[in-house]
Amino acid sequence: MKNITIRCAGGELALSKIIMGTCPFGTGIPEDKSVALLNEYAGLGGATLDTAAVYGDWEDKRTPISEEVIGRWLRKTRRKDITLITKGAHYRLATPEASRVSADCIREDLEQSLRALGVDCIDVYFLHRDNPAKPVEEIMPALDEAVRAGKIRAIGASNWTAARIREANRFARENGMAEFTVSEIRWSLAHVTPAYNEFPSLPLMDEHEYAAYQDLGIPVLAWNSQASGVITKVLNQGVDALSELVRNKYYNDTTRRRIENVQAVCAQEHITPTQAALGYITCNPLPGAAIVGCSSTAQVRDSMSAADLELSPEAVARLTR
Repeated sequence: MKNITIRCAGGELALSKIIMGTCPFGTGIPEDKSVALLNEYAGLGGATLDTAAVYGDWEDKRTPISEEVIGRWLRKTRRKDITLITKGAHYRLATPEASRVSADCIREDLEQSLRALGVDCIDVYFLHRDNPAKPVEEIMPALDEAVRAGKIRAIGASNWTAARIREANRFARENGMAEFTVSEIRWSLAHVTPAYNEFPSLPLMDEHEYAAYQDLGIPVLAWNSQASGVITKVLNQGVDALSELVRNKYYNDTTRRRIENVQAVCAQEHITPTQAALGYITCNPLPGAAIVGCSSTAQVRDSMSAADLELSPEAVARLTR
């Protein structure tokens, strides 16, 4: 399994290039099936899980269901090789207009995640959302405090622009505090149709952000990395296999051109559409890892077939030509 390395307190931390996303664990995917997916992923060499305090807490009961499922699995399997990523400071789903990007909310969510996961330290802790109106001077000290207390090894920014990360890191560096060493952003080979973008306020990995991240110099974890499998479904089953939602959201002129590119690269490189879609992230000149959302062990195996993929920069460039 190929890894991506990020800076952390005390040195470096390796994350799997293919990261298991766990958003519906314990809710949309029952716990027994979630455990089967975790076992399959770990059995194939996967070692990094991505979760969040809000995952599964769809009724705002302050119950981090996804984290609790993972915590029980970890205690039962006693796995020591798993790297844990979780996220906090997300708004309450009942009151999305009320930002929770604050020192108090960071501390509250972190302590809840530690309890739910059953660990003393979280490997990578992300702020799940940004609030550009909140000065970084009010945010970074709370994260630095948790790093110094040994509760977090590395900190990351999820759904922040590269410009805000740069601003936060400049403040942290000038004040001897922990910096963001990794980002999560929506990034895939498929293009999101603006009219059907369910998160219009969140940054996408477009040309502007891509150039900014190259200059910023930190790795990026891609959520929505397979865009609901649109490319694989079209090439393996045809356009009719797409649901109306997926068709509206992703099947546009840009995605159609890229699907043609994928077909050509697959023939040239002797790889599958899934490998091409994930390889666009994991073999990108911008250091990246792909968070995958799987609902069956077959999908886990399909995604993990890209775990050790090697694509040249030229092949990656052909995918978006």
